[in-house]
Amino acid sequence: NKFKNVEEGVGLMRDGDTLTICGCGSIMVPEKTLTALENRFLDSGHPRDLVLANPIVVGKEKGTGLEHFAQPAMVKRLIGSTYSLWEKPRLSEMIVDGEVEAYVYPMGVLFQLLWAIGSGGPGGIAKVGLNTFVDPRLD
Repeated sequence: NKFKNVEEGVGLMRDGDTLTICGCGSIMVPEKTLTALENRFLDSGHPRDLVLANPIVVGKEKGTGLEHFAQPAMVKRLIGSTYSLWEKPRLSEMIVDGEVEAYVYPMGVLFQLLWAIGSGGPGGIAKVGLNTFVDPRLD
């Protein structure tokens, strides 16, 4: 059987895994899965040290989307296009307090990178972001 229930699915996630979570604000966000993953972490302390790659806002309501990961030691690194102080207050506080690494890249570049990874490609080259705060050549 290729299908798993939510608990079986989140049971496959291991410490240090990288997860890509998509949705568009509150549309198509896998809330049931994210809730189950948060509950698993709260019950067992695992999975921990996750890396989250989210090219678009995940969850618009307080307590939804990426806020499920706002638990000490659950997330090691965030790679995304935006982090909202009013929509994600606990996660934003963790970023400001240095409890989690957070990197911001243009949404299109992240989508291109995920597409390249998914297709087995070598990566991508884009001019998007050059001479802006995401340009690695600048301070």
